[in-house]
Amino acid sequence: MAILYLAWGYLIGGPARPLTLLSLVVILLFSMHTNTPRQLFRGCLLALLSFGAAMIAVASDADAAPNAAVMQLVYACVLLLALSSVCLLVYQMHQLRLETQERQQDLSEALDRIRELATHDELTGLINRRRMLELMNTEKHRTVRSGRNFCVAMIDIDHFKRVNDRLGHSAGDEVLSQVASTISDGLRETDIVARWGGEEFLVLFTDTNDEAAEKVLLRIQDALAQTTVTQADPSLRVTVSAGVGNHLRGEPLTRSIDRADKALYAAKAAGRNRVLRAESRNGDGLTQAA
Repeated sequence: MAILYLAWGYLIGGPARPLTLLSLVVILLFSMHTNTPRQLFRGCLLALLSFGAAMIAVASDADAAPNAAVMQLVYACVLLLALSSVCLLVYQMHQLRLETQERQQDLSEALDRIRELATHDELTGLINRRRMLELMNTEKHRTVRSGRNFCVAMIDIDHFKRVNDRLGHSAGDEVLSQVASTISDGLRETDIVARWGGEEFLVLFTDTNDEAAEKVLLRIQDALAQTTVTQADPSLRVTVSAGVGNHLRGEPLTRSIDRADKALYAAKAAGRNRVLRAESRNGDGLTQAA
């Protein structure tokens, strides 16, 4: 509508006609920030047609000045130059916006990748020790408010060094990844597993005591007994030992982790492929899973 009004103003403007051309350029330039390139190209085409019709009408006017046709030709050239410049500028700005969006997308993906590497283990896809400690600290504060308990379990792959020595580190990595997947699949959605280091995993059981966690760990052991852990030796089956202990309200997280770790080493010392629960009263006693 603005373009059509300006074309009409050009038709009746007399000596002020050049001002309508200037106003047209200003309107198109300001529209670059609110309209799409396609809309602006259509606007330029409309301006060309409407102002062209107005210029032809002025040049054909019998009462116009003798040099009116020449002046309209000059104005037409100015109009073409202005519209061409606007179209070129619109195209260049559109390209710059696309490049900026691509760079922003690349930067966003890079930042996401950095966050992923900072909080997750690249081999297994599980969260790492640092992220797990953050989540455990959050869970600790939540249990203070809710009055509920949680427990932690330390899991270790039995005789993992033999796998590396016999089949190589590539197969060992495959075993780690498969065991991590089996553990993760055997947990509830609210439970969290992290790669703690080497072939050790730490599980945070939310709103759960050690007895219930023990049953989950036994099911994971049963699942591993049926799982092919590496294509290098499809017949290979691995076992895990686990120690689990309740978190006592008010104690440091390191104490709870240490209790589960001691239960784990006791399980390995007792013959491996078993789950032991640490006694919550003093952290020294152990209870073996049935």
